[in-house]
Amino acid sequence: MARKPDLEKRKTIAASAYAVMRERGVHNTSMSDIAKALGMKRPTLYWYFKDMEAIFEAVFEHILEDQARFVVGRVRDVSHPIDVMFEHMKAVHAYYDGQEDIILFLFQLWGVSASDEPGRAVDIMAKYFKPRRKAAKALLRQGIAKGLVAPCDPDAIVETMAALIDGVMVHKVANDMAIEPLYDTIWNHFLNPLKLSPPEPSGDDA
Repeated sequence: MARKPDLEKRKTIAASAYAVMRERGVHNTSMSDIAKALGMKRPTLYWYFKDMEAIFEAVFEHILEDQARFVVGRVRDVSHPIDVMFEHMKAVHAYYDGQEDIILFLFQLWGVSASDEPGRAVDIMAKYFKPRRKAAKALLRQGIAKGLVAPCDPDAIVETMAALIDGVMVHKVANDMAIEPLYDTIWNHFLNPLKLSPPEPSGDDA
């Protein structure tokens, strides 16, 4: 049986390749550039990645994994479903705060990764975002059942929040604007009206 590349080593190389491409630019980085920066021979790099397309995809996944870890750490101790959604949005934006160039970098990766196989880039994003959206919808449904969330369409709420998260971040990068006023509007006019206090226990519950 043919020996397979070590997955952890592959992730380490992808993280290092990310730093190289972020410095040089996606379109100005070759397999030789990455091998040289990592201090390895090109055949070794090709053992882990068959071509630059494979590296682009691995780097794409590396960024999404890192973002997911950051966000999970920020919302871990939040309990109310509506608060979870609001803190999730702020956590995603906090991840990119001060390093907004990553957004442009992601657009470059998206363009390159989708050039030959458009569905592949979509599949990579779906791998990380679909489970989180599914969990958010389930959390909202549980909140409605428990009287913590006003009756609403969980699918529509979660998909709207996803659009707002992406749109606000891109708007900030494109226009160099503060996003806190947008948070106030999103909270006051969209999320907070859905937030209900826990129902008072009945005499039977005492």
